[in-house]
Amino acid sequence: MIGTPTEPFQISKLRNSLHRAATLDELKNAKDYLLGYFGHCIASIGIVMWCPNKSTFRLLSDVEAKKFIRKEIKLISIPGTKKPVQFDLQSWFFYEHDILYDINCDQTKPLVYEERGQNYINLFPGYLHKKVQKFSEYTQEIQDAVQEILEHIQNVWCSNNQIQYKYVL
Repeated sequence: MIGTPTEPFQISKLRNSLHRAATLDELKNAKDYLLGYFGHCIASIGIVMWCPNKSTFRLLSDVEAKKFIRKEIKLISIPGTKKPVQFDLQSWFFYEHDILYDINCDQTKPLVYEERGQNYINLFPGYLHKKVQKFSEYTQEIQDAVQEILEHIQNVWCSNNQIQYKYVL
């Protein structure tokens, strides 16, 4: 699944996986490797590429994506037939593989998710601070400084309107 690999994409790994395949079933490894990094985007840009070193996606045009997803032909023998079948990984990805992703940014959703039949790629990068404490666990000095800001938000921004204040927080 797209967005799951932890190592950067390598064309040589894709090529080796493709050329090791001897049957149509063994092509699954090459396809899965490719689909861990690339997906079709509903947006006009075309292709999304997973970049695990930055934990984010790059948006690519089809032309840019074809620099990574190269035209590689593999001859596959099928039992009961004399002539091997040609499998073109690039053609398969661009013309046969039909899972489409829409782009979203939602802090409540995982990196990749499906909702009402639509697949999404979530561009929300995550929160800057991972180790968050309860307000009461901070020092009194920090609590006082934060309280000053909260009072400003309540009194100035929200004109002491509790509904607005709760919305802002």
